[in-house]
Amino acid sequence: MAVVTDYTALLYYTSNSFGRWNSLSRPGTPAVVTYSFVETDELGDAASDPYGATSYWSYSNAQRTVFRQAIEAYEDAAGIVFVETGGRAMVNVFGYSGGTAAGWANLPWASSFATSRGDVAIQGSSISPGSFGYETILHELGHAVGLKHPHSGDPVLAEHLDTQENTVMTYNYAGYNVSDLGPLDLQALQHIYGGASATADWDVRLGAAGQVVIDASHRWETLLATGQDTNIHARGGNDRVFGREGDDKLRGGWGNDTLKGGYGSDTLWGQSGDDVLIGAVNKDSRSGSGNDGDLLHGGKGKDKIWGSRGEDTLKGGFGSDRLTGGDGSDILSGGQQGDVFVFVTADYWEDEIITDFGTGKDKIEFSGTQIDEFSDLTISQQGGSTFISFQGQHDVELTGYTGALTADHFIFT
Repeated sequence: MAVVTDYTALLYYTSNSFGRWNSLSRPGTPAVVTYSFVETDELGDAASDPYGATSYWSYSNAQRTVFRQAIEAYEDAAGIVFVETGGRAMVNVFGYSGGTAAGWANLPWASSFATSRGDVAIQGSSISPGSFGYETILHELGHAVGLKHPHSGDPVLAEHLDTQENTVMTYNYAGYNVSDLGPLDLQALQHIYGGASATADWDVRLGAAGQVVIDASHRWETLLATGQDTNIHARGGNDRVFGREGDDKLRGGWGNDTLKGGYGSDTLWGQSGDDVLIGAVNKDSRSGSGNDGDLLHGGKGKDKIWGSRGEDTLKGGFGSDRLTGGDGSDILSGGQQGDVFVFVTADYWEDEIITDFGTGKDKIEFSGTQIDEFSDLTISQQGGSTFISFQGQHDVELTGYTGALTADHFIFT
């Protein structure tokens, strides 16, 4: 076991790569975290409490105000923004009586598709600043955003530095209470989420429909959906925007952006720039069933657009785009310029539709399939549209296209 003299003793993610809310990107990337005060009728049975609580209770308005003050301390310390929501959030807050612990919290877990929905539970009702209860809130919030105890795991903090003066995550209580984060806490948080200045011009709020709205105008940033319905507008720069669970709306804005959906029926707009849009997997098709699809719209520029499982709609927009439908019966629209419509083995057994073939100098590419040459295709016309069949059972419909097709319209790779 390594012994260190710095903030690295507080980093949970070094032993679990999913153990920070921004695990989809490098450390130092700002993050938005939703939290919720659990209402009385939503509280579970205290009989299953991990530390033997005798009862659970919902925070009063005064207690919520105090808890929000602790949240502000974290927002002032690093590039992490909390937004209060209703229902189950990434962090869910309540109080309890009895038990053997002053409080407990779940550490974060965040993957490319989903985020955890953990709890922050505080024993007792005395939580005003200067009290042990308030210090406990700061401690448990540290766990909720990815800080571990300095004396556990690997590495550990040198014993002479494991004090309240240095970190609220310590177990070495010196007989007095602290109301502020320690210097090692600040350094660890800034290492994970960057400095607070990174989110200074973000507008984060709860939308009218209950979705989280994130409006950021940095020159370059990685933005992450929150695990529930999220509306993100990245605006300027070469941005990376990732959805997770929930039906997300992701907009890249200016620049060459990368947008990726997650579990859910997502809507992605690249807008200006040469963008990469990836539909990912929707929540009803993780087992291979379900057809809630994504809407992916490139906008201006030379965009690369991939669908995934589900019946997706891909729109290239203005520019020479590359569209790959993926698994599911997809609808592809290239736009006004010469586009490439790509079909792969995942498109087998599906009915694909291209709505505007021939608008520009369009081509159809068979990539990594058993279709090697033009003679492998059967082309027919019916009802004012053209149909391309291959291997006798797979079809691509060119809606409204009645022109001739030659080998020059195809690419075989």
